[in-house]
Amino acid sequence: MVPVFSSSALKVCLPTFAEAVTGWGLDVVWPHILALPQHKIAIIDATSIQHTRPPSQSEIYLDAQKLVGLNPYEEMEATIAKYGITEPNFLVYGYIPAQPQ
Repeated sequence: MVPVFSSSALKVCLPTFAEAVTGWGLDVVWPHILALPQHKIAIIDATSIQHTRPPSQSEIYLDAQKLVGLNPYEEMEATIAKYGITEPNFLVYGYIPAQPQ
């Protein structure tokens, strides 16, 4: 995950970084704590990110269960539940279609 925030959104969301060891679920929480800002939040799937090691082999995932007693999926469910989010699906305000290659 490579989140990008405005300074004002970061001020609101920054405390959540300490609430999840793996970060799973934060991308569901952030729009809710930012009051679902229509047309001001996006997930961009067409940008590549270079991982320095396979994500499934990262120590954070390997040690997450030991650190918090939850696997990443359970941690995500707990993080979402903490904020009272009952519908963890992303809202789709619109999209920009991918250009044919």
